[in-house]
Amino acid sequence: MCRVEFVQGGDPLRAVAIRESGGPLEFMELPMPVPGPDEVRVRVVAVGVNSFDWNVAEGALADTRPYVYPFVPGVDFAGVVDAVGSDVTLYRVGQPVYGQAWRDPMGAGSYAEYVLMPQQAQLALAPERVPLEDAAAVPNAAMTALYLLDQADVCAGEVLVIVGASGGIGSFLIQLAAQRGLRVVAITRSADHGRMSDLGAMKSFATAEGDAHARIRAAFPNGVDALIDVTSGTEDFARYARLMREGGSAISATLAATPEVQAGHGVRAVNAWLEPSSGLLQRLNAEFDAGRLKVDIERRLPLEDAALAWSMLRTGPVRGKTVLLV
Repeated sequence: MCRVEFVQGGDPLRAVAIRESGGPLEFMELPMPVPGPDEVRVRVVAVGVNSFDWNVAEGALADTRPYVYPFVPGVDFAGVVDAVGSDVTLYRVGQPVYGQAWRDPMGAGSYAEYVLMPQQAQLALAPERVPLEDAAAVPNAAMTALYLLDQADVCAGEVLVIVGASGGIGSFLIQLAAQRGLRVVAITRSADHGRMSDLGAMKSFATAEGDAHARIRAAFPNGVDALIDVTSGTEDFARYARLMREGGSAISATLAATPEVQAGHGVRAVNAWLEPSSGLLQRLNAEFDAGRLKVDIERRLPLEDAALAWSMLRTGPVRGKTVLLV
C-alpha cells in the first residue's frame, strides 16, 4: 500500500474517501485528475452502490492489488464525458456514458465528482431510455446478471431458480431470464412476491415463510433445470443443487460450487466470476433501449451519505439498487 499526497493547485474535486487504512468514509476535496493520452475523464452524475465497494475498501484485495490513500471507493458510475486524451477516438466531450472504474491501483474509484477511464475499459455510451442517475445502478449488477445467465446455458421453457432474487443482481436476472422465455422461480429472504412477479418471476418463495426447498420440490418433483445463486455459502448452495434434475447447471456467484456438488448430484456446478467489458454494457444497452429491461431503484441518496447507504445495505433487506447522486 502507498499514500498519495494532496497536490495543491488546480480545481479540486469533491469525493467520499478513506484518508488512511482502516479509517472512516469522509467527505473531502482531492486533486482534479488529468486524462492521459488514452484516457477519458467523466463528470460523474451518480454512483451505483455495491457490497463489493465496502469489501474492497476494507482490504479484501490488499494481498493481490496495490491500494492508494486517500482511498476513493466505488466502481459503478454514470456521467458525461468532460475531457479526452490526445489518442482517444471512441468518445467525445459531452457524450453520456456509464461504466466501471475498475483498475489498479485500488482507490481511484467512482465516489467522486470526476473519474478517469481508459477508453478501451469497461465504458460505454449510456442507454438512451434510462436516466443517467439510474444508469449508474446498472454496470456491476446487470453485467453480472447477464454473465451468469450466459454461464447457465438454459433454453426457453426451462425452469431457472434464482437464489438472492431481490437484490440488484437478482432483479436484473429475473428480467433477463423472463425475456429469454425461462420459467423463473425467485428465492428471497423475506416476502416480496408482488415485486418478483412484476419483474417476471413465475413463482417466488421467501425463506422467512418456511422451507423453500420443500416447496420447490413439491412444485417441481422432477427437478428444476438450472440454478443461479448469488448469495449462498457452500452448504446452502449444495442443498439448492439437490433440487435440480440430473444434467442441469448450478451457477454460484459466491464461489460456493464444489467438486462434491457436481460428483454427488450429477449437475454441472460452476463458480462464475464476472469478466466486465464494454461488450457486455453494449448488449445491455440493446435490452434497455428495446424496453425489455428496467432499472429497479430502491433509494437515492446524496454522495455525502455514502456511509449511511453502506449501513442500510449491510443491515437491512435489499430490494433493488441504491444510487448516490453527485
